[in-house]
Amino acid sequence: MKIIKDLGIEETKSGHRKRFVIAECGCGKNFKVALNAIKTKNTKSCGCGIHRPKPMTSYSQYWVFNDMKRRCYDTKREYFHLYGGRGIKVCEEWLKNPMSFIEWSEENGYKKGLYIDRINPDGNYEPKNCRFVDSRINATNTRLLSFNNKSGYRGVSKHIKRNGDIKWRSRISVNNKLLSLGIYNTRKEAAIAYDTYVISNNLEHPTNILRKTN
Repeated sequence: MKIIKDLGIEETKSGHRKRFVIAECGCGKNFKVALNAIKTKNTKSCGCGIHRPKPMTSYSQYWVFNDMKRRCYDTKREYFHLYGGRGIKVCEEWLKNPMSFIEWSEENGYKKGLYIDRINPDGNYEPKNCRFVDSRINATNTRLLSFNNKSGYRGVSKHIKRNGDIKWRSRISVNNKLLSLGIYNTRKEAAIAYDTYVISNNLEHPTNILRKTN
């Protein structure tokens, strides 16, 4: 904010005497304000809101951050074992200051609908190990678990039968084609079916439970 003109001492409606000035707001508008309000930073704009900080929750990236943190530290999350349960953490910089994650995401191509991916799936959530990718890559690189994945396993989703029984569907994307691998009683069984298909067909897809051998 820039002071344009000193208007001198004036008496306010409450009977106080204050020095008023004409100031230029960051939006370009000139307005009258008490000099002391500028010095104490009680007034930072003409009221246009240009300097009013946005609530953290108004950023869509905040919800990405929040879910990322819960995966690593909330032991009650059903897929905690795939993240915090095996030592995956959120870097201290982001954990202590979520706004630093939001600023990083804006500088690194974040858009709604993209997924956050750890380049090294065994590494932490940190600037050098994270990127944002689209759904096309997400469909083939099943190392990624989208933030709406409720099973905690790659290629596994909930399947509710007509009688209300809950089962688990196993599917895999190969050459841009989604293949069904069957319906199973548990998430783990569906995950193993996914892994078995990957291993038996020598695919590059990362596995959930079973380990590939050279």
